Amino acid sequence: MDPQAAGELVEAWLLVPGAGTARDHGPVSRSVRALAPDAELKGVGDTALGPAMAVLLDGALLVLEVRRAASGDAPAVIAHRLRLDDRADLAVEETYEQTDGELIRRRAWKLDAAGVTFRLRSAETTAGPDANERLARAVAAELGWVIP
Repeated sequence: MDPQAAGELVEAWLLVPGAGTARDHGPVSRSVRALAPDAELKGVGDTALGPAMAVLLDGALLVLEVRRAASGDAPAVIAHRLRLDDRADLAVEETYEQTDGELIRRRAWKLDAAGVTFRLRSAETTAGPDANERLARAVAAELGWVIP
């Protein structure tokens, strides 16, 4: 993954409550660049360990969790490759919200694969879907879902 894309993904991850501190930005960004190839479809969600980043690869979702480091140590980045096949289970909950005259569609996605549960929250407005929505739709398409 190029430095700009990795930096943007890590910045999004850092904005999630409980994700980490600014001092982790450099080591985490370098790890993500090394682990994740260039990909347009990426997002930030969570697993049982806390906030996680995800990148769609060929037929799989690469989920990157960051385990908090002991003081002075760089955080550990744990990567899970979740195959998007008939063993994967996807659930989605959809709600609508009216704000400032605009209808926002919000979705809560839950993917269970290879013993890992990855949750993703997304939104779609008249401006279009956010990055998490684009990622989740692509995952759904890999699993044979048709999302309106």
